Amino acid sequence: MRVLRVEATSAQGRTQVGSGVIVAPDRVATSCHVIREADEITVVKGGLRHTVSAQASDLHHDLCVLAVANLGLEPVPLASPETLQRGDPLLAIGYTGGSELRFSVGSMRTLYRMEGSSVIVSSNAFNSGASGGGLFDADGRLRGLLTFRLRGQEAAYYSVPVDWLAPLLAPGQPYQPVGPQSGQAFWEDQGTAQQATFLRADGLRRERRWTALIDLARGWARADPEDPQALQAWSDGLQGLGRYDDAASMLARLLRLDPRDALAWSQRGALLLRLGRRSEVRDIVMRLRALDDDLADQLSKQLETR
Repeated sequence: MRVLRVEATSAQGRTQVGSGVIVAPDRVATSCHVIREADEITVVKGGLRHTVSAQASDLHHDLCVLAVANLGLEPVPLASPETLQRGDPLLAIGYTGGSELRFSVGSMRTLYRMEGSSVIVSSNAFNSGASGGGLFDADGRLRGLLTFRLRGQEAAYYSVPVDWLAPLLAPGQPYQPVGPQSGQAFWEDQGTAQQATFLRADGLRRERRWTALIDLARGWARADPEDPQALQAWSDGLQGLGRYDDAASMLARLLRLDPRDALAWSQRGALLLRLGRRSEVRDIVMRLRALDDDLADQLSKQLETR
């Protein structure tokens, strides 16, 4: 198994447990928030403990790579999340709870564009101890590292993309001795202007602050007119205020950017049905057949019962 248990011990004797994935020969990637206070780090494989000799860090992206000699395992294949489609199956592997390796089956929900790649939101449940574990696709390729979750009516599980590992794995990357590090990850700036826009939007959704969400989405769309998630947030805010016609129009804008977004088609169909535009809904059902049969069936049933 190429997902390992990571144990990080501070000078005060406190031990933090996380997970790590072998991403290059004798290199283990993990979440920096697991190890940043540690004076000593070990990885555990098959009951054997290996001491980490050095580390390379990208604290902002919450990615650290550990140098561990003589691991004797091949690295996992890496693949960018950019080719993932909504609904693609994913497998999360990590030491959830800290004691034993656990597997969580789920699927890709959303990609949030950020700094040259995309943060992955999936339905794969994980908890403390799984941070730094792997999010794998159906072909066994590592797409992201399990990083954090946000609680709410429907918990959201976030993984950072393997694309961000490239500088840490580049030849000549300097490694530092193991020791405490200072700094925060992008997702830890909650409630501040520095927090990632998509995280602020997710927070406003959970709090049902629809007007604030629309204001945020408007600025988001101005800053990145090609990001469909900005328009999705705008539509969500409009729906929350009961402005269904405007929300449907916003989803039409989104679908011009991303015509393969099955969930957006489904949402637009449900809104048009609410507005009595049944012929347009029938057209959307036909479009959905080529993208997501389950969503097409759900919309078709709504059409039949109204």
